[in-house]
Amino acid sequence: MEGQWRIMAKRISTEATPENIAIALDLLADVPDQLAELGERLSPEKLEQPIAAGERSPRRVLAHILNCEARASDAIYAALLLRAPLVPRIHPERDWGKLLR
Repeated sequence: MEGQWRIMAKRISTEATPENIAIALDLLADVPDQLAELGERLSPEKLEQPIAAGERSPRRVLAHILNCEARASDAIYAALLLRAPLVPRIHPERDWGKLLR
């Protein structure tokens, strides 16, 4: 759907079935276009302005999401590839974001 964020009516399970994998890949494939569309609607100034007093700006929200994804994907890779993965308790924004700056 152009111009709208796609909302799933049904939640997919975490079972790794071909159907669920196809749904997840389809959703992920749409993300770059959705982010580009969002970026086109906001000026550079608006990207830096907090959404409300005391809230994050759209750019900071995106940075938070990326930090969460980076941290979560490491744990997922470890869980899939290792018999006994070590997953340290690192908060995506408070800890991981500071380490990557």
